[in-house]
Amino acid sequence: MEFKTTACALLAGALLIAMPNTEAAAEEYLMVTGSSSNFRGIALFDTEDGSLVDASYLNYQDSSGVLKHPMQVGDEIWIAAQLAAVIHRFTLDGEYLGDIDEAQPGQPLNNIRGMELVGDTVYLANSGDTGGAPGPAIVQYDLDGNWVSTASAAGSSPFSVLYYNDELLVGHNDTPDIHRHDLDGEYLGVFYDGPISWVQQMNTNEAGNVLATGWSSNGLYELDADGDIVNQYGAGSPRGVHELGDGNLLWTNSNGVHVLDVDSQTSTTVLSDFSGQYIDRLVLDEPTIPGDLTGDGQVGGADLGILLSEWGACDDCDDCPADLTGDCEVGGADLGVLLSNWTN
Repeated sequence: MEFKTTACALLAGALLIAMPNTEAAAEEYLMVTGSSSNFRGIALFDTEDGSLVDASYLNYQDSSGVLKHPMQVGDEIWIAAQLAAVIHRFTLDGEYLGDIDEAQPGQPLNNIRGMELVGDTVYLANSGDTGGAPGPAIVQYDLDGNWVSTASAAGSSPFSVLYYNDELLVGHNDTPDIHRHDLDGEYLGVFYDGPISWVQQMNTNEAGNVLATGWSSNGLYELDADGDIVNQYGAGSPRGVHELGDGNLLWTNSNGVHVLDVDSQTSTTVLSDFSGQYIDRLVLDEPTIPGDLTGDGQVGGADLGILLSEWGACDDCDDCPADLTGDCEVGGADLGVLLSNWTN
């Protein structure tokens, strides 16, 4: 045993000199709901520059009407389907799980739009009252999709919900354009009332300001914490908006998905033949790295120490983490797997 351990340690020391650093990073994207002539679902874009990553990441043709807002909720993707009046639920890989179709037990949803996740609560904007639906309201769900409560929304047609400065901002297609609510849904007052017309999606940017689309006023707007416009850019009937890592803006309309250069104030289309809707982040777990025995996302000396300490036949074949090859023994083949994935 001592000889084997010493030999392995010497082999490891020799090989480590040539081991490259290939540290894995979390996969993060911007997801956009929309539809084209042959597609309905989610496309993915690069968070830094808005370039297209996957034009058909999640394809769900079974939904009727507009897929409005995609949002990651833990290990799921929820999509608010506006006219179908349900929230579709999927795994992060795009497997359909089912729908949330009630505002509260026995009460339907109707004409739903944007969502927001705050802690363990999902907030949904409901507008219609057909079939006994609650009308203009902010409906709350827990992370399992269970109804929590419903609060009336000020104004007649709420579109988007944004968590901002420990409150909820709710955008509308009437005036005042953006209202304030507390996290229980109670009305607090007006955040913005001005020339922005028909606020669809809102997001925050790196500066801590609010980005808002004006669908009828054909613009993208940046508002400070007082609700004053500090920047505005021309954009034809925009629906969704999100800041990119390079400071430019990814935005959507019925013609596609575009990147606005904030310096030149010109837009470039990155996906056409795509009726784009809202934009939100998708963060996928770091891929499991064979040999990461400590679970820290890297393969290094600590993992090598664990493997060498378990060298030989496994006491329990079902509980032998260092057996990377699954042969119920920790040996040279397992060492080779670990070293081939060395990151630190």
